[in-house]
Amino acid sequence: MAADAGRRTLCGECAAVLDERSDLAVEQRRPCPSCGSLARRFELELAGSVDLRSALGLKARHEGDSRPFVEHFSGADFSTRWRRWMDKVRRIDRANDRYDEVVTDPQTGEVMHETHEPLSQHRGHGSVRSQSGSSRLTAFHALLDDVAARAQSARPRTSEGLTDAQTLALGLFVATFEVFLGVRALLRERLAEEARMLSRTLLDDTARLVWLAQVRNDPNELDARALRFVFGSLEYEGPLMRAARDNGYEWAEEELERIAGELEFVRAEARSKGIALKRMPKPVDLLASLGQKNLYYWHVRASQSIHSSRVGFSARFRPGATAESAILIPLESQSDEVARVGAMAVQAFSLAMIAAADLLGWESRAELIEYRDRVVRLSADLFAAIKDTRDEGGEGDLG
Repeated sequence: MAADAGRRTLCGECAAVLDERSDLAVEQRRPCPSCGSLARRFELELAGSVDLRSALGLKARHEGDSRPFVEHFSGADFSTRWRRWMDKVRRIDRANDRYDEVVTDPQTGEVMHETHEPLSQHRGHGSVRSQSGSSRLTAFHALLDDVAARAQSARPRTSEGLTDAQTLALGLFVATFEVFLGVRALLRERLAEEARMLSRTLLDDTARLVWLAQVRNDPNELDARALRFVFGSLEYEGPLMRAARDNGYEWAEEELERIAGELEFVRAEARSKGIALKRMPKPVDLLASLGQKNLYYWHVRASQSIHSSRVGFSARFRPGATAESAILIPLESQSDEVARVGAMAVQAFSLAMIAAADLLGWESRAELIEYRDRVVRLSADLFAAIKDTRDEGGEGDLG
């Protein structure tokens, strides 16, 4: 029988090339015609290719300003719309109100997309109602990055000199920031359903910050709420540790002793200040006081639907191409769902930034309020664009 394609069988003694299969049993081998040996050496040649692509991105900023006045990108960029690599040149010139972008097919040289217009009129920088799914998603990723950069530049660098309530507020804000960064990372991978699970945690922490910020001008009530927050957290942690202890985890006993000690300290401090300890209001009630009740229910629905409703199942399970094909379970979400989850996360986290600014006395508070107003307007346009796409029968995954 002929030797395997791409493989060579050689004599283990004299290295003569043999016309013999590599998987032939030892007892079936014939002696090497050159030296008579039954020893063998097998060679397998592998070949492959690697395509190298490059891209260059530049951002220019004025000193003290976190937002670039010029952004430039040139090089290879994978297009989820055309499902292949493209050459893209994009320049955003905020100083001169210009937006220029050219996307070219590197194989044919054909210009697939070209835009030259004032930045103020560019879709994705104020109005997204009629832009495509691809540019809408790109714009929203840029918005998520911008929000993260704004939070990074605005927050205090240290807790030194802060009161206990302010230290708690800073810790809560850092927690919301970390959750927001997690949501952003998942959305970059188009994992909207997984990001939904984090969005509810983001809103719960935001609601607690808002609850503290409501009494920022009343130091006594702020201290009372901070104690109630710590008390509620310890009360919640206790049953978890008791369950761990009952299931044989020895370390849980030490944790229970710690919790008991901290609870006693909180109760003693509350008694000394005449504070009545009680549980915090529910997040929905906190946000309702700010007219943000609908935002809470959107997050709850988003979190729960992925687990139990037809919405969640339809997002994860899709029929095959034919009746005999296996059901598909795609990990990536549709572009409009990525944008929808991102919009909710941006609205919630920008609210957390305002609450933190109120509590910590950031000099940038007024700018943050203006910034949030702009984010909310952009999010409203985005939701309208998603609705328009669905109403017109678009698949919503143009990106």
